[in-house]
Amino acid sequence: MGNSKKILVIVAIVVAVCVGYLFLFFQPVRVEIDDLERTLQKKKADMLEKQRIAKDVDKFDRMVEELNERLNESLARLPNEKEIPGNSAPLVQARRDFGH
Repeated sequence: MGNSKKILVIVAIVVAVCVGYLFLFFQPVRVEIDDLERTLQKKKADMLEKQRIAKDVDKFDRMVEELNERLNESLARLPNEKEIPGNSAPLVQARRDFGH
């Protein structure tokens, strides 16, 4: 066998090994990488949405605190049981329902 034929056989073997590597190892890994990248993008979008919600939660917590303060101030202005003449049961019960 001549040197040129030996070189061609070696080149053919190297090409076959590279193609085999591409199909057996690289291609499945590439598919997995693509799937992981899609998953990463979905998780990033989910994280941004949850961060937006968390920012709103703080705002709503402040609103709840403010509303509770206003409620407590309003309840404090209501007359107590001794100050209400006549049948005061509904007002007293309403005050108890709000925890005061």
